[in-house]
Order: sequence, then structure tokens, then C-alpha cells
Amino acid sequence: MKYLCPWAACLLLSILTACQDHRFHIEGQLSGSDDKTVVYLEQLTLSDPVLLDSARLDSKGFFRFKSERPQYPDLYQLRIGRQAYIFPVDSTETIHIEAHVDSLYAPHAITGSAKALRLDSLRRSVRVLQAEYNQVNTGDNPADTLFAHLHQHRDNVLQLVVADPLSIVSYYAVLQKLGDYFIFAPTDKAVRAVATAMDAYMPDYYRSRELHNRVLMVLASDQRRANEQKLSDMIAQSEPGFIDISLPDYRNRMMRLSDLRGKVILLDFAAFSDRDNPDHIMNLRRLHAAYHERGLEIYQVSGDLSADEWRQAVASLPWICVYDMQASAVRSYNVMQLPTQFLFDRQGQVVLRETSVDRLNSEIERLL
Repeated sequence: MKYLCPWAACLLLSILTACQDHRFHIEGQLSGSDDKTVVYLEQLTLSDPVLLDSARLDSKGFFRFKSERPQYPDLYQLRIGRQAYIFPVDSTETIHIEAHVDSLYAPHAITGSAKALRLDSLRRSVRVLQAEYNQVNTGDNPADTLFAHLHQHRDNVLQLVVADPLSIVSYYAVLQKLGDYFIFAPTDKAVRAVATAMDAYMPDYYRSRELHNRVLMVLASDQRRANEQKLSDMIAQSEPGFIDISLPDYRNRMMRLSDLRGKVILLDFAAFSDRDNPDHIMNLRRLHAAYHERGLEIYQVSGDLSADEWRQAVASLPWICVYDMQASAVRSYNVMQLPTQFLFDRQGQVVLRETSVDRLNSEIERLL
């Protein structure tokens, strides 16, 4: 039987270890440097860059870095002073660049990574757009040229995203800025495509979560504005000045909000399952006791409990309580949190929208 001698086993182990190197490499030559030039390798994050390594360039400007590959594709930069070259890393690739120290951001040679070339092309395109944008602001360039080039840039990015929405280059592309403005709005289909792909395949990646939340936040904001405009339009077109509600009370009688016209109305949306609801009900009792005889009517809408639980909760309340099982009134009035109150004057016009009864006293006093 044949055995490996100890030194041969060590050699084989070192070869296998070398073949399983879990690091990426960035190397190259930077002309125009001197013996005091220091280049830094940094990982880009959503906040400040993280320093990974640094090196003083040799007499010919050569440098070489290696670092652990990222768990997910990520963005890095080489930096000298305020000059920076940004590049993507997927795994254990070796990227070689050649540049001048005064224009590190624009290498004249990049090899070893097709994605690094694509990202460099995107950055060059935006630098051209930025120069044209600055000239438009100073009146030295017509806006038509900028818009044409901007349109072409967006088309190029869209093609990139369609081809590979999961790429870190696509992620970088949809977050590029022109001045202080994003080239792509968070609701643009390119951004949503990248966010969807990253959310599906890299849900634990912090960049995936941030982009996902950015899109959702803007969509929610747009929806709120649309709902508020719809509410405003509906109120403007409604004869009494408010959107009418017709819902059953605890005795299953249909109660219409418009039947209270001519009175000062407090329309209250409440959640009886809320732990703070007893305090809210107590405040409403005080308002009802103080102003009901003078013309205040409270119309309370809720639907968070089962019908039987709700009937028991409201049976002893002295104002109108209705059950909104389908949340139709909540949607109509664009209610985003509970409790929320709308105060209407005797003509049916909205005077105040509040989320606390504390500020209602003075306004009710004025209207009565």
C-alpha cells in the first residue's frame, strides 16, 4: 500500500486551499504618483464607506489589494484623496485597472470584469449628463440636448435591468443621481424590477430591504395623496359638504350621517380593541355631556371587533354608533390611523380633522 509522505500532503493541502481562495483582487497601476501617494480600498454602504485596506504606491505606481468576497454582490471603491473609482464585486474576480492619480474616477483601462466595465460606462454617461445639466443651469447649453441624452441614458439602463435585474450594476444604475435628483423615480418600472428581483432572491440583504422600503414608502405616499385628492373632490361635489355614510347601529337600524345636517357633527373613527380606547371614550363622553344639548352630534364608526362584541361595547353609549364591517367609510374618508375625527359645521363643511379629542373643545365652542 502506498502512502503520501508528510511534505507531499502539506503541498497538496496548500494547493487545494489556494484553489478555494474566497477573496477578490483589485490591482493595477496609477501613473502620476509619488512615494507619498496612498490608495485606500473601501466598501460602500448606505452611509459612510468602510475602510478595508490601504497601501502606499511603489515607485512605478503599482498596487494590489485582496479582500474577502462579499456574501452578496456589493460595491467598492479605490480612493486617493477625494478621487474615487467605484467598482462592483460579485465573488472572487480579479480586476485590473490603469489610471492617472488625478483622474482615478475614470480609468483608461479596465480588465477582468465585464460588470466593472458596464458600471464604468454608466458613471461616464452620468458625468456627461452632469456637465450638460450644469451648462443648462448657467444658460450655456440648450435643455433639449440634455433631455435627449438623458432619455438615451434611461433607455440604456432599462435594457441593462431587463437583461439582469439582479445585478449589482443594475442596482447602482437605478440609484444614480443628476445633481440632487434621482434619474429614476422609486416608482419607475426599472427601480421596481430591481427591487422585486433583489427582494425575491436576496431578501436578507440590507440593500434589498432598503430599496424595497424606498419603493413602498413612495407608493404609499402617492396613494395617500391620491386618496386625499379623491376625498377633497368628493366633499366638494357632495351636496351637504361631506361624504354621506349609511351604516347599521347596534339595533341594526340604518343611520345616515346626512340626517344630522343642520347640527355640528363630530364624525369619529375609533378602534374598540385599542388599549387606549377607554380614555378616548371618556373624552367623547365629556364632549357629549358638555355640548349635546347645544347642538353637537357624535357619529361614531368602528368595525374592529366582531359584531356581537361591538354591540356589547356600544350599547350604553349615548351617541350614534355604527358598524363598518367592510371599512367602506374608513376608505372613503382616507383614515390612516385610529382614532381620527372630522368636525363639520352646521353647513356640513369640514372644519377640522384631528387624531385626538383634546383640541376639539375650543373649535366646537366656536361653532355652537
